[in-house]
Amino acid sequence: MPGVDLKPLRPLLWCAGAFLLGVLLHVQRVPVWASTAAVACAAWSVAAALGLVRLPGRIVKSILALGLTAAILAMFHTLNGLTAGTALLVVMGSIKLLEATARRDRCSR
Repeated sequence: MPGVDLKPLRPLLWCAGAFLLGVLLHVQRVPVWASTAAVACAAWSVAAALGLVRLPGRIVKSILALGLTAAILAMFHTLNGLTAGTALLVVMGSIKLLEATARRDRCSR
């Protein structure tokens, strides 16, 4: 993108990229909607860092976390086990990307 300085975004891009690569390793184990949520939250976080959109507020993040956790419970009837636990980690990692607003929150030195 011409005219956009990516240096301040580098920690976020590394963190989001590493997270998405980790999600890619589990794409066969988790439901499609959990992987889609991971990609959507990563894209939302990067778009917010570029100033294109705003990050969600506390209430929206809480509703998103509870809704996605309820979807995991409805699908697997538990949060225990390899598949349900992996889906829960993917979903919670996705929401964590939306909470990382300061540079120290991102994967940086």
